[in-house]
Amino acid sequence: MLGFAASVLVTAAPASAAPTPVVRINAGGGTVAATDAGPDWAADDGATWTNGAALGYDAVEAATAVTPVGDAPAEVFQTARSGGGSEPMAWSIPAAAGSYEVRLYLASLEADAAVGASVIEATAEGKAFVSGLDVVAAAGPAAGYLASTAVTSDGTIDVAVGTLAGSVAVSAVEVLALDAHALAAAPAALGFGQVDVGSTGTASVDVSLVGATEGAALEVTDVSDGFTATPSASALSADGTVSVDLAFSPTEAGTFSGTVTLAAGDATTVIGVSGVGVAVEEEPEPTPSASASPEPSSEPSGSAVATPEPSDDSPEPSTDPEPTSAPDPTTSSAPSATASARHRPSPAPPPNPALLLSPATSRMTSPR
Repeated sequence: MLGFAASVLVTAAPASAAPTPVVRINAGGGTVAATDAGPDWAADDGATWTNGAALGYDAVEAATAVTPVGDAPAEVFQTARSGGGSEPMAWSIPAAAGSYEVRLYLASLEADAAVGASVIEATAEGKAFVSGLDVVAAAGPAAGYLASTAVTSDGTIDVAVGTLAGSVAVSAVEVLALDAHALAAAPAALGFGQVDVGSTGTASVDVSLVGATEGAALEVTDVSDGFTATPSASALSADGTVSVDLAFSPTEAGTFSGTVTLAAGDATTVIGVSGVGVAVEEEPEPTPSASASPEPSSEPSGSAVATPEPSDDSPEPSTDPEPTSAPDPTTSSAPSATASARHRPSPAPPPNPALLLSPATSRMTSPR
């Protein structure tokens, strides 16, 4: 989907066994009354869980009304625990051993928030939960975003949220007990960042069953425009993991946000995906260099080419006399001896043998 869209990401169990909220935290704010039969959204005071206050993640208030998402009341999105510390903010939430769904309510708190202002990553029970998610690109400015995944608790559920760029704002954390098995994705929300129009960005998620006693067929049931999903296997065992390859191929410049829905038996999971398509500037045609053009000839058209000057190694011109005109045929049919001698060059005298000897040879052979 081109444009901003707040996405609700839920790891769902069968409708007859909906997850039950057990812990709700209003991150960065005071207690907010529940609008359903579940517990209130408790104040984030760190009394029964740790948070990011000691790491510099302060409680802040939104500068404008924030569009809510999921089951959280609008009042919850008016506050957040926010910052950009070198370490992630963290919650350690007591939870009896069992299967749970963890929901992370994120937000961009400003009406003029820009893409890139909040790019985050998160883990739940040590597994990738959110990866490279640009909250503004996924939800838009002054809007909430919900990411969710399923985990198995060992007595405490640990959630950590950090920033890759800009700052992060967490409005709430919710833990729900699962009465049936669920399909979990790691990460459950991811961003592809900036991808050139006509190119493809790739990523992958691992999906697994939580609380299941038997496997099920795995299939992709829905994918938003601009994205694709390809599982590496068609079946998922009760304790196994299957990788799903995701791709983002923008066809135009702009912000894309959508979902990928997977199903395994009667359990489904919805993965949030987002990315930014970037227009590719065409390379300008190269301008021919002026120096590459041939120099125009200074000679007029049709003029003779100048004869090059002879080099020092050129042969000496002939010294033979100019030929005489042909004899008159009326006087004689053959030239006279005098004329022949006059026009034939004299032979060179033979060399003096004595001159060919070296001085030493000359002394040895000369008479005494």
